[in-house]
Amino acid sequence: MTDNIEKIMEMRERVASLVYPLLGKELDCVPSITKDADEWKVVVEVVERRAIPDGQDIIGKYEFRLSDDGILDYRRLSLRRRIDVGQEVATDTEDEF
Repeated sequence: MTDNIEKIMEMRERVASLVYPLLGKELDCVPSITKDADEWKVVVEVVERRAIPDGQDIIGKYEFRLSDDGILDYRRLSLRRRIDVGQEVATDTEDEF
């Protein structure tokens, strides 16, 4: 159990260190971390555009796929205003490298 928690925290830290260099945005939160076979999927949210009031901030949700060796790819899943919880707009953008 402790090994699992440590690995989840490691994946969170790895993605957190990649968000700004790859997206040019600061990490807002990490809503999910899952493992499928030999890869990890880490979903993060970043503030795409700040607004006043902050409920109007535009939040982008991204999925990063990682192996134990490093990042495999990432893509933007959706955009929403911070106040519109549960009302995401899917995007067709694939920001893979």
